[in-house]
Amino acid sequence: MLAEKQKQADNISLIVKLSSSAYSDEGLLPWLYERFKALRIEPTHMIFEVTEKDAAGHISQIDKFTRTLKKMRCRVVLSKFGLADDPFRIFKTIPADIIKVSPELTKRVASDSAVMAQLTEMVQKARELEKPILAPFVETAEAMAMIFQCGFDFAQGNFLQEPDVVMSFDFSDTDESIHSGQAAV
Repeated sequence: MLAEKQKQADNISLIVKLSSSAYSDEGLLPWLYERFKALRIEPTHMIFEVTEKDAAGHISQIDKFTRTLKKMRCRVVLSKFGLADDPFRIFKTIPADIIKVSPELTKRVASDSAVMAQLTEMVQKARELEKPILAPFVETAEAMAMIFQCGFDFAQGNFLQEPDVVMSFDFSDTDESIHSGQAAV
């Protein structure tokens, strides 16, 4: 699907959420590499999402897995971020390109000033590390306004665009900063 969409527009990326069993599948990375070559997919257009919980529980295994993805020139998102006691310790270990905060935090940003302060601090730390930070599950205009105030780089959620069963978004006539339910803030 990605190879077909890239024929229409070359700035298309695909995000793949990895399950915890993916990190122990020794055949996955070689298979991915072969698929990239066979389909002529630029690996920089593949983004793999690793959860903070998986990273914390299997730090050395995921570190090795994500470093291999990075050698293949794929990108990595550390998702569901911000619930651990020291989330940036995990982030500094895993070579992630993007931080995607936990939806549990985004859901509460408009109603909880402590969460708003926590997210603002996370955005500042992400800036220090020169990493973009994404707020998922933005469902209302009020939440979008709060995410904007926190300083997030990107927002994602039904407020921007509801998910579709088929990848049918017309990518041929879009601004580079807006892609199917994700927008630059």
